[in-house]
Amino acid sequence: MLFKRARRGSFVIKKRVLRQYMKITEAVFMQLFEELSEVLIRHCYFRVGNKEKAQDIVQEAFMKAWTHVVQGGQIDHPKAFLYTITNNLIIDWY
Repeated sequence: MLFKRARRGSFVIKKRVLRQYMKITEAVFMQLFEELSEVLIRHCYFRVGNKEKAQDIVQEAFMKAWTHVVQGGQIDHPKAFLYTITNNLIIDWY
């Protein structure tokens, strides 16, 4: 059983299942990082003109996406989601 009943009718995900889910999610997220990080860095570098700042912005974008996932959010289109976060961080940087 994936959920167990907690007080007052709410449900809680069992810790064992949650740990297993997070391992899978982490592996998928790492693969996503490997596939998109260089492309996002190039995109960001073109906009900010500084490689180190571009790397920082992309790292922060991935951290925001990971936080979203850990908090239970769903990402239907990861590439678009990361580009949106990156572009917003670029705007914030200016």
